[in-house]
Amino acid sequence: MDAAVTSRTTDPSSMTRPIAELIVVVGLLEAELWCLRAAAPGWVNVLVFGAIVVVAWNSQQRRTQSGFVSTFPRTRATRSWVEVFSACAVLSAILVIAARLVGDSNETFEFVFLDKPPGKLAQWIGGKFAAAMLQQLALQWFLWPTCFEITRGRASGAILAATIFGLIHLPSPALVGITSLAGVIWIFFYQRSGRLAPLVLSHMILATLAHGALPERLTFDMRVGSTAMADMKRFEELNDPRIRRINRRLKENRANLKHYTSDAYYQAQGGTMPGFLRGIFRDILNRTPADADLDFWMSRKLANPRVDIVNIFLASDEFAAIQEARRNNAETRTIR
Repeated sequence: MDAAVTSRTTDPSSMTRPIAELIVVVGLLEAELWCLRAAAPGWVNVLVFGAIVVVAWNSQQRRTQSGFVSTFPRTRATRSWVEVFSACAVLSAILVIAARLVGDSNETFEFVFLDKPPGKLAQWIGGKFAAAMLQQLALQWFLWPTCFEITRGRASGAILAATIFGLIHLPSPALVGITSLAGVIWIFFYQRSGRLAPLVLSHMILATLAHGALPERLTFDMRVGSTAMADMKRFEELNDPRIRRINRRLKENRANLKHYTSDAYYQAQGGTMPGFLRGIFRDILNRTPADADLDFWMSRKLANPRVDIVNIFLASDEFAAIQEARRNNAETRTIR
């Protein structure tokens, strides 16, 4: 196929259209990710994605009509699934090792985003499947063949397409590296089998593993464009080990946070801030507050005192020590 394509594209003018298509599609996508998503109304984003689909579809149709069809050997279905998931297992192992090297116990292997009610979890899985499918379609049906036309080489086209695919995942350098490497591998296997299903499933597995295993300060919570930049201050704060430790404590105590910040708990303590403070001192820190403690917390200027104070208590070293003592006592009773 490389020779056939090269013979049809020796005229530099034949590269003009694929280059223009690539610039338009990537330019519109970057405009949506970095500018329009945060500032433009929803209908503008719909129009932008509609324009991207039209350009990509016309590009695919142009290649089909001109005889630009892949003739690489196709592997059998069973073999393609085995090959893709063997590669997925290797990449997963690399992710796990990388997580151990660059992260710590306060920030890695936190799959809290899966802790959802069944309905919302199903919706989340459906959204991830749709995202993986659309990304694979864009990579295999548009980016790779367009870059193939431009570079006139199978390997060079794959590298260019995977690089562009990775750069779309900015501003996280970690995501750029992961998706660029995975992109080359996905393109290779698609050219061997022509099957999207194993690639979509492996895409979902790797994305979920990267989300949970790698530090949030490196992956930016798997966000791209303006949505990542909007939360950049928090990601930068996670470079502080103490902030990471606090963040993990709060994740571990999500159920307690929900309980102590509920209206039911507040009303059970008398429906007043002094009663609420006495309750969380008793129930979280196992002690009775002094008058100076109550005065201190009553005088704090907090945006949402009931939530903020509970967060501070649950993230405190004092509460962590209480939990550690409870765990040790439980282990001692179990041994006895």
